[in-house]
Amino acid sequence: MAEEDVPSPVDFHDPAQAQEWIEHTIQRSPWRRRFVIGIAARALCVCALAWPVHGFAQTADASAQGIPDFAGNWIRFPWRHFEPPPVGPGPVIDPRGHDLPNNVLDVGDPSNPILKPHAAAAIQRRNDLIAAGGFPLRAWARCRPIGVPGVLNLGEPVQFLQASEQITVLYQRDSQVRRVDLNGKHPNNAQPSWYGHSIGHYEGANVLVIDTIALDDRADTDRLGTPHSEKMHVVERYTLDPDGSFLTVDFAVEDPETFTTAWAARVRYRREQELHRLTEEGDELAAAQPGMRPASQIGKALSEKICAENNRNAASGTVDELNEIPVATRREF
Repeated sequence: MAEEDVPSPVDFHDPAQAQEWIEHTIQRSPWRRRFVIGIAARALCVCALAWPVHGFAQTADASAQGIPDFAGNWIRFPWRHFEPPPVGPGPVIDPRGHDLPNNVLDVGDPSNPILKPHAAAAIQRRNDLIAAGGFPLRAWARCRPIGVPGVLNLGEPVQFLQASEQITVLYQRDSQVRRVDLNGKHPNNAQPSWYGHSIGHYEGANVLVIDTIALDDRADTDRLGTPHSEKMHVVERYTLDPDGSFLTVDFAVEDPETFTTAWAARVRYRREQELHRLTEEGDELAAAQPGMRPASQIGKALSEKICAENNRNAASGTVDELNEIPVATRREF
């Protein structure tokens, strides 16, 4: 390898190639030894951090370690709502069902027995606002972090970057990030935050368990306005199907200040390429999935979806009279 071909080991993604460059450069130019060694530690650290989680390079590593391989992009399918569990108390749902037009706002059922009176009243207020023609904005329409478990309802792609000590979950919507410490413990004084404090562990070759506490009470519980307190505790169980194309998330929620009992729900994801295959086979539900990207984007990095304060109406996506930027008709100075 010619020294001039690669100016620095930082250009390598492979630690072995970086090390080869370092040794080659020192041998040819001994006087550069101090400089090369000085940048070597930084370069090899970059390689060590980036290589295990780079794209689909996780596949072989995950298989070798006997843990589930979550590489690739995942999209919610078939619905962006919580499904009730097979048995036991379930989530608040829209009594009208899942198959509603996109321009129809979801309403929650305030009579669900899991709700304490103040929680049922909060859902009823939201329903009344909708009935009166109002448009209650969800977290993503207000450019807020969404929180857990509400983030499980997003339709856009999701990625899981698996490193030895931490899993980083990337959500395409607003480029939001969630971090899960593996085999760790919750601190005794965890301060509430939008995504709380999450720890996780693997169970065999197809299950990841994530335990989350200290969730900011402004974060979303669901799409229906169900409130929660900072004492909410969420445990998610991600199960990868044997063929690796389907991901099922069963989760349980406890919050003694908001709910009369613990409750559970389920959501499901498909790999992005699987949804495109279903679309090509004529599956109308897959073709209508809001999170679908063009076929040319399959397997590529998440698209940039930035939410920032602006003058567009969050309900219509257009600039109307109430949101127009003031323009002076004459100079003031």
